[in-house]
Amino acid sequence: MRTTLLLLGALALAQPTSVLNSHTGGYPQPAVTITEKNSGRMLRVFTDQPGLQRYTANFFDGSLTGKSGHPYLKRSALFLETQHFPDSLNQPQFPNTILRPSEIYQARTI
Repeated sequence: MRTTLLLLGALALAQPTSVLNSHTGGYPQPAVTITEKNSGRMLRVFTDQPGLQRYTANFFDGSLTGKSGHPYLKRSALFLETQHFPDSLNQPQFPNTILRPSEIYQARTI
């Protein structure tokens, strides 16, 4: 499944969310497209991982500052992590996450 998120100025997204990427293994496939409505800027993420975790800085309160002293405010940032699903080890229907001795783990995200 490919997900499209539309951002309206400050991030209008809420809780951390896992996004299902139905393609696993092989060449990275589109996982999410994010578009900022006002400027038209677009970010596309391609991955061979089965999941993508999204966080939107809901707990930023302005007490941390970034470049040029600008405060980090609630929902003023977006974090994306390509990964396997939470609790994969305990869910037989989820993709395998066990890495055995001499096996090599490789993941690609663009």
